[in-house]
Amino acid sequence: MIYILTMWAGFAVLAPLFPKKYYKFYYFLMVCALSWLAFNVQPLPAMDLYRYYNTMDLYRTVGWNWIVQNDFSSNPLASVYFYLVSLLGDNRFLPAITVFLVYAFSFSVLHKASIRFNSKKSEIIVALLFFMLNFNYFYVVDVIRIYLCYAIMAYFLYMDLVEKKHRWLCAIVYVAVCFIHYVILLIVFIRLLMIFVRYIKGPIANIGLLFFPPIVWVAYRIFIQIPTLSGIFELAGRKGLSYLSYDVFGIWQFLNSLARLILFLLIGAFTLWLCNQLNRRAVKNGISLLVRECSVVSNYTYFCLLIIMATLGFISNYQMMLRTPNFIQILFSPVLLYALSKLRENNKTYHMVLTFVVVLESLINFVYLLVYVYSSAKFF
Repeated sequence: MIYILTMWAGFAVLAPLFPKKYYKFYYFLMVCALSWLAFNVQPLPAMDLYRYYNTMDLYRTVGWNWIVQNDFSSNPLASVYFYLVSLLGDNRFLPAITVFLVYAFSFSVLHKASIRFNSKKSEIIVALLFFMLNFNYFYVVDVIRIYLCYAIMAYFLYMDLVEKKHRWLCAIVYVAVCFIHYVILLIVFIRLLMIFVRYIKGPIANIGLLFFPPIVWVAYRIFIQIPTLSGIFELAGRKGLSYLSYDVFGIWQFLNSLARLILFLLIGAFTLWLCNQLNRRAVKNGISLLVRECSVVSNYTYFCLLIIMATLGFISNYQMMLRTPNFIQILFSPVLLYALSKLRENNKTYHMVLTFVVVLESLINFVYLLVYVYSSAKFF
């Protein structure tokens, strides 16, 4: 725990010292430091990382042909990833490379959004603090696959829905990531749903949000009963159902995940309201550029809210409640930065309140992580 606390304190000291135009180097410095720390983690037998180390030892021994023939059915790209890293000869490169990629994609989302919304340095620091103190570093080190998927998906969803660039590449990535971890299927389904949601406006869209959790749950229960599904789809159904019987989800874990989802929900709903108010003003004044910006941010925020509501629909599912808030955490940097930048221009009181709430929640959550998660981490 002391290594994490010391490193995070160092990041906090450096954040105000770096000029805004050089923040890319600050992000790179953090990514390298986090990767170095992950390289020196000591996995315990109960950890997923311990099992992955055994898998990589096996892969180095049996070779590529054996992997293709015997361990390539459900998550083939995950097998490719493990095999390629195993060729480096040291298992510790697996968490180090994964942490590098996860945080690089996550910081890229934050950095691009800060440029797009012309965020002040203080707002970037608040968004960075919100991410670093809430995002579970040790889960990235331990669980590997799903957090790599989350970071890749979040980056390309931002490029797709906000920047609207490389959309064919984004579509290819969405499909490919499903072959690293099955849970991405739900996110891809919601992205496909957004193709139709964009034509729904006003109260109907808000009502749709309320009914989205039971709709997703019913669709999921029907999905896992279809006997003809095979491969990745069959695995998704089996694994999803098995997580319902987990008894290791403690009350503090549950309350922490629920509190974060509720905060995301409130910030997202407030941002939608803010977009609506700014859009009305822009239409009245004939500012077409602001109208387009409001539309883009509104659609992206609505997508985030669909993810939140879908997660609440799986409230009894251990893994969904535990892991998905960390995916939403990456997605939410643009939402928070947009809200802060517009409130700075239009309502400084709301700007101060939002900043206070975000900072307070982040500090409380970091204390939770130190006590219940990082305290068990062993390095060197």
